[in-house]
Parts: sequence; C-alpha cells; structure tokens
Amino acid sequence: MKKLGIDDPTLAKYIEKLGDRVALRNFCASSQQSFKKKSTRRTQLFEVLKSKLARTDNRTDRVSENEASTSTDERFECNAMGKLERKHTRRVEFGWIHNKKQVRKRQGGGTRKIDVVRSAKKKELLVLGKDIFFPNGLSTKGHISEFKFDILDFKEITLPDNITVADCYEIFKTGIVTFYLHTVTCDSDSECMPDDSQGTKCQNIGASTGRGNPVASTSAHSDDSVVCTTESTLISTVSQSDDGAACRVSTEYHKPSESTESDILSSAIDVVGSFVVGDVTLDVLSDSEIQFNFGMTSNSTSSVLEDTIPVTAFEMIIHRGPMAFTEICSNFMDPTILNKQINIGHILPNGDIEKAHDLGGVLKDTLTEFWEDFYSKCTVGRDVKVPCLRHDLGREEWKAIGRVLAFSWTTMGYWPIKLSKTFIHHCLFPELAIYNEQLLDDFYAFIAVQDKEIFQSALVDFSSVDYEDVIEALNTHDCRSRIKESNLLAVLLEIAGKEIIQTPTFVSDCWRDILQELCIANEKLDNIYAKLIPSNKGVLRMLLLPDFVNEHGNEVCKFLKRYVKELDNRKLRLFLRYCTGCDLLNVDKIAVELVPMTDFERRPIGHTCGCLLQLANQYDSFMEFRSEFDKVLESNIWVMDFA
Repeated sequence: MKKLGIDDPTLAKYIEKLGDRVALRNFCASSQQSFKKKSTRRTQLFEVLKSKLARTDNRTDRVSENEASTSTDERFECNAMGKLERKHTRRVEFGWIHNKKQVRKRQGGGTRKIDVVRSAKKKELLVLGKDIFFPNGLSTKGHISEFKFDILDFKEITLPDNITVADCYEIFKTGIVTFYLHTVTCDSDSECMPDDSQGTKCQNIGASTGRGNPVASTSAHSDDSVVCTTESTLISTVSQSDDGAACRVSTEYHKPSESTESDILSSAIDVVGSFVVGDVTLDVLSDSEIQFNFGMTSNSTSSVLEDTIPVTAFEMIIHRGPMAFTEICSNFMDPTILNKQINIGHILPNGDIEKAHDLGGVLKDTLTEFWEDFYSKCTVGRDVKVPCLRHDLGREEWKAIGRVLAFSWTTMGYWPIKLSKTFIHHCLFPELAIYNEQLLDDFYAFIAVQDKEIFQSALVDFSSVDYEDVIEALNTHDCRSRIKESNLLAVLLEIAGKEIIQTPTFVSDCWRDILQELCIANEKLDNIYAKLIPSNKGVLRMLLLPDFVNEHGNEVCKFLKRYVKELDNRKLRLFLRYCTGCDLLNVDKIAVELVPMTDFERRPIGHTCGCLLQLANQYDSFMEFRSEFDKVLESNIWVMDFA
C-alpha cells in the first residue's frame, strides 16, 4: 500500500491520540481504494462505448455513400456477404374502418404493425387486410361476402390502384405509413358479390338513414348487422355496440301467408314514411347537418303492431356532461319527434357506455339534467326563471326546446316549475289578463333578495326606506320614471311586465303553438305548479317503508324520516332525483328496502326506474347515516350501473 505523505510524529502534532490517527489513516486508505475502483470501472465503460461508436461510425460511412442516391427514409440490411442492401419490406400500420367508424381492438379491429413488400399495391393490401381482420372469412361485423372493401390512407382517402408502399413513404413523409381496410355494407340497389364468386347475395329493401343516406342490410352473423331474408313476418330489434358509438337495428322481413312483401312495405310506408335500418354514428355528420355546434345520433326502427301497424322508435345517444343540452336540442329540431318512442342511451365522460336500460328512469334523469342546464344557460332570475334571448338561439332552436317541454310533460309528467308561471300563462293564454298579484309575486322571486326587501318596505312605508337604495334597485331594470310614493306600485308592475312578459316575447311566440297542443286549462296550470313543487312533507308521504323489520331496521327507518325532514330545498331535489330520476313530486311512492351490507360497501342505492331506495339494515347513529347520504348526494357522480 502506498504510504501517505505525512509521517506519524508530524501527524501527532495535530491529532494527539494514537487511535484517532490510526482511524484517519484507515479511512484515507479505504477512500483511495474505492476511488481507484470507480476510476477503473468508469474507464472500462468509456472503452466499451468508444469501441461501439467506432463500429457504428464505420457502418455509417458505408451507408452514407448509398444515401446520396436514395431517399432519406430507406431501410437497409446486411446480406450474406456483409454488405448493406435496401430491404424489400417496409413496416406499416394497418387499421379497420367499418361504415366510416374505426373499429376498436376489442371488436376485432385496432391497429396492427406488420411488414409488407415495398412494391405492394392496393390489390395486395386488400388481400392482407382481409386476412388480418377477416380470418377464415368471418369478423365481428359479419361474413366477408357481405361487405364492399377498399383501402384508405391515413387521411381516410381512397388509395389509388397504382401506388406502392414505397411511393406512400415518399409522398407522405411520415415515420410509419398507416393504411385502413374500409368496409361498407351492401348498397340498397345492388348486391354484394365476394371475391371467391360464391354467389352470396344480400339485398336491402329500400332502407335509408335518418338523413337520407342509403344504408344496406347484412346477413345475420353478428348483433351489429341487419338480417336479410324474405319469408314470414316483420320483426325489428335494436342492438348497441360495446363502444356506444352507434345505434343498430336488426330487421327481418318475412312473407305472410296472405300478402306479399310489397304489400307489407307499402302499408308500412304509408304510416311511417320509410324504414331506417343500419349503423348511424356521430362521425358521419357533415357541418351543415350539425345544430347547436353538435351532431345528433338518431335511429328509427320499424316493427309490426298487430301484424300490420308499424311503430317508430327513436334511439337517442347522449353524452353525460355539458354537451347533453345541445345534443338533446339537436335531436328535437325534428318536428316529428313527438310522435316517436324515444329510448335514451348515455355515453360516460370516459367514453364507456353507461350500463343501464331505459325503462323510464334514464329518460327522467336525462330530462331533469336538461332542464337544469336550461336554467343556467338560457334563463335569468333568482328563484323564478325567465328565458333570456341569445344570439346563437334562433327560432328553430327555441322551438326545439319547446318540444322538449311538451315531451317532458306528455311522457313523464315533468314540468319545469322554475319557469315563471306568468310567462307560461302568457304562452298558453295570450288573450287572458294576468292578475297583478301573480305578476308581482313572480317579480319578487325573479329579482335579488335585497331589491325585493327594499321594494316591499317602500310599498309599506315609503319614508322608512333610503331613497337612494330605491333608485339604485330600479336602475337595475332601466327605470326611466321619477319615483314617488304614489306611483311606485305602478312602476313596479310595469317593470315586472317588461322583464317577465315583454322581454321573452320571442320565446313565447316560438312555444305557443307547441304548448297549446297540450290542451292545458288555466286552472290545471295552477295545479301543476302546486302539485309538483317538492316539499319535505310531500316526500315523507311518498316513502313506502317495509312492514316487518327488526329493531335495527326500525332505527334505520327513523333515521331516514328524520333525514328527509331536515333537508333544505336543494338537497331535497337531489334526494328525489337520486331515488326517482326526477327532482319533482311526479311519482306516487318511493319504496324503501333494507338489505344487509358490510361496512365497506354500505351506501344508499337508488333505482330510478322502479323508484326504489335500498339502505343498509343497520347504522350505529343518525350522524353516520346522514354523513353517508350527504356524501352520495353531493358527489354529483351518479352512474347508472344497474341493467
């Protein structure tokens, strides 16, 4: 071991104790050894790296000589002689688009990275795509004989026949070229003939989409396709894909014993106009067809009622979240939608399909969410709401909202009671006079609480209110009159008429024809508002508690009653919506069921279709019950996960 540069007598002048000097010498020696080891290891790594770089540089020099005459995207490989040669294959991505909708991986689609010959053209790519996505001639969408095939590039444009894979790399200048196998169901006026010329045919009978685009039928190999036959009776079923992007209809046409197929079609067309069959997706809409900055997904189906009368159904796909309002309005732009049976399907914010069948509860919840969005986006006012004009809402858009109101009342008994009763009265009965008391009550609920208190105090004793406060409150509504005690009431009535009746006149004109078809009398309108307003007493009457329960179950029932009694107006609406799908008193009963739950899974469960509330059969205290129920209501994340 190499000696240190200082001897022991000299070191003793600085460190008196021998043990400390020995320890210091050992520490320095060990540190020197570790440094040598690190330096040696680092040197070895640098040598290995340099050797690799040297080999790479030699290979790069040989490649650069060939790159001068070739494209920068060429790929090379070593042959048997060790020389670099251009590879005969290129790696590409291959996907599948069916009816203008990319097929996901779990549906047998996705993207595959494969090597193809550089000189491969469209014909070879078609064969390759069929082998990938149609193994043995079958796929999740049906048999290979049922579709027309094409090859698209990454921009979803048809690939020319004479373009090779190498040419695509030259043209697109992308790291990896993407191709799509595009499949389309048979045209309504033609037949699908497979490449093997087996003579398999699939003929559609005059089908078209809701926007007039022809959509073909396919043979019955999957739930996604339409069954094409020509015997017996007419049957229609609706199926939905796993990703929720499309609504599908499977329809069978069977020939009856005493009538022909054309007779069935002609009688059905007289009722519904045309049959709509096939796949409809959000992606195929053009800009001109989009309303409210969003497209609509719809699908009409036909079935036979009593063997001869078809019934039209309408499948409405709505995204949960802020776009639900615009999507519903877009669907209700069609004036004939009130004559259709609407089924609601939801897509969650993460893109998954909500696991729920619409038996009434989903529709109620959707309408409730629509009107809550309407209050915030299209109205002004505190407790009483009045429609507010917007530059992006024209006559057709307001008529669509009026149709939603008519549909809500006729199907679910839902009426947006926050809308001013005076405004609705003017829509339904423009020729009838409006009482000053009703107009003033709506105005007080329309304005801010502070302004309401000022006006009420001034009407009782004008001198007890600061005159400047009265002027400031009136300036909010652009008052142009000189206010005195004698004319204050008249001015308030004029302002109330302007805010509640005159300003939204355009909306009332758009709604009048639609709402008058509901045939609501003046007295019935008052009953609607009085009956639907939520109250703690009304909710308590709706609770249908179990008859035979044990001691712990009785305690839970008491906790529920106490909880409902203490709810404020906002939480009471949330409670109703969680249990029934609607925040109004438009149902008769809410059944309560006590079920055993562990501490981990314990929480209230609401079934909106059956108006059923499931509770754990045991709680230690009311505070525990209240805390768990409050967290559920205030979470605002209510996913329909019961089918």
